Amino acid sequence: MGHPIVLNTVEKLQGPSFIPTYDALVFKLAGEAPAIPWHIDAFTDVDDAPIFNVDFYLDGSDLSNCVWGVPGSNSWPRDQIEAFLAERRDAPFDTTGAVPIVMLPGDALIHNILVLHGSAPAQSWYRRVLYYEFRSMETELRAGPHHPRYLPLKQQVLLGCLDERLSASYGHDEVPFEYRPAPEHAPAAMSSSAPDTYRYAHEDYWVSAT
Repeated sequence: MGHPIVLNTVEKLQGPSFIPTYDALVFKLAGEAPAIPWHIDAFTDVDDAPIFNVDFYLDGSDLSNCVWGVPGSNSWPRDQIEAFLAERRDAPFDTTGAVPIVMLPGDALIHNILVLHGSAPAQSWYRRVLYYEFRSMETELRAGPHHPRYLPLKQQVLLGCLDERLSASYGHDEVPFEYRPAPEHAPAAMSSSAPDTYRYAHEDYWVSAT
């Protein structure tokens, strides 16, 4: 979460006032990984500040187990995306119009949450991927889905991760990322001390539930 190259890239794409939102660790077990049907991660009406995942590949992928994506599909209208998904819903995994995304161990993949992607059944080796989603605070405040009180909590999580990386042996010789949100988005007390928790349940912060 605190990798300076990754966070500098996020800042260039989303601006300085961003937060980490969703995160997950996904396993594909050796020899028995089912297909992941074609999908997008979420529908959204936000088009001026991209929402994307950064996928950290702990293991590599090749044509036998990689994710496939449809270039440019993040710009398609919703009805075109729904037609694509309906056409392939009950059919074997079809890569027509898609490209394979082959990764090496340690690579990071950035993909817009509106991009169509999926993967065929894999009978090859074990594969683990860490997923972190980032959103601009402006996007969250305008379109949700989280309550505004969620934002400073996730800022503290990010600052805690930056502090952890700085104190780790592998972070000593790098220039750390400096988190510089716009003044109107800075929490009342910016602190690099460890937060009380690194996990906040999304359902506790949905706009509709608060």
